[in-house]
Amino acid sequence: MEQEKRPTETEAGHSNSDGQVGALVRQLLAGAVSGLVATIPMTLAMLVLHRLLPRYERFKLPPLQITDVLLHRTVGKATVNTATNRAVAFAMHFGYGTGVGAIFGPVAARVPMSPIVTGVIYAVLIWAGSYLGWIPAADILPPATRQPARHNAIMILGHVIYGSALGILFGRVRPTSGSGG
Repeated sequence: MEQEKRPTETEAGHSNSDGQVGALVRQLLAGAVSGLVATIPMTLAMLVLHRLLPRYERFKLPPLQITDVLLHRTVGKATVNTATNRAVAFAMHFGYGTGVGAIFGPVAARVPMSPIVTGVIYAVLIWAGSYLGWIPAADILPPATRQPARHNAIMILGHVIYGSALGILFGRVRPTSGSGG
């Protein structure tokens, strides 16, 4: 019996750019799923470490503070209760983790380091870019340099945990160049 010849991507009407777009989409999706799941241990660590702070330092962690400010700016403080604030804060926190995880996918696919090392570096850069960059620039919170050291330590450690988990997860689900679409 004669084997059936399979058409090449070009013969089948797929260009190389279609393959590149497909690879990019797979990297984005793998990063997004990894980022969503990596937000779980990050959040748990932040909550546990926050409870270990002295009582006088147990004010809201930045995700809740950011939510307070944004909800106040958009809907007014009088209309937001604590349960709503917490629900929105968790949704925003997990959404942000998913979004930056999606961006991590294509980044990690191009960086010649282990995904774990890449993830930790990436996550610390996210912390710095957020808490020293766009969050104070948008007048949401003061910069990390004006926050208590223990709060910064919790946030940095949380980001290191996120980056480690992100790298481990992405390393396991990372699409290979030969994977189909």
